[in-house]
Amino acid sequence: MKTAAVRDRSAARVAGIAVLVSLFSFLYYLQQSDLLLYGDAVAHINIARRVFDSQTPGLLQLGTVWLPLPHLLMIPFIFPDAMWRSGAGGSMPSMIAYVLGVVGIFRLVRGMLEADVRTKPAAGVGAWAATFAYGANPNLIYMQATAMTESVYLALFVWAVEPARKRRCRWPADAGGAHCARALRLLSCGRRTNSLRRMVSGGSDGSDGRRNRAAAMAEAHS
Repeated sequence: MKTAAVRDRSAARVAGIAVLVSLFSFLYYLQQSDLLLYGDAVAHINIARRVFDSQTPGLLQLGTVWLPLPHLLMIPFIFPDAMWRSGAGGSMPSMIAYVLGVVGIFRLVRGMLEADVRTKPAAGVGAWAATFAYGANPNLIYMQATAMTESVYLALFVWAVEPARKRRCRWPADAGGAHCARALRLLSCGRRTNSLRRMVSGGSDGSDGRRNRAAAMAEAHS
């Protein structure tokens, strides 16, 4: 019981640190008017907004070159005009996903290391190191503060691995089990988000982003 309590406190500390990183980075980029540097970020919030605020509102507004899950998650946060115009509404799902992804990495690596007697003594250090490598990625820190979809994609795939780590889902023997079903649902949701192109290619391009933002916002008001 004592070990379990310590483990829970460690995960809670990780979550708390991730929340602080997410909030401070979001506030910094909001203050610098950098939430919509990517033209893609502008497009994401505009697609979500058109579902309820356009000449032909409805779910048929979803789609184009992006899959619909991120836009559906953004809709509740962009009802207020201020949240839409600033891009802050589109940041909310990304920030939540960032925190979940950081906690998921910590749990995943710690569990994997604790499962082997040879690596169990290093489980705590290894989990914190992996969590730092993931959560301190500067590209990810920027992306999670915006309407981009990378943090949602990553969080879904991290948590989809959890049943396999606990040996509750061994394919194909356990394909019909509840844990495998949960993993497959998360993988399916992950496939309904964007790809990792932006994270692999690097950070934001401010000049292109500002031009794209002006054009996209003008289109949204036309």
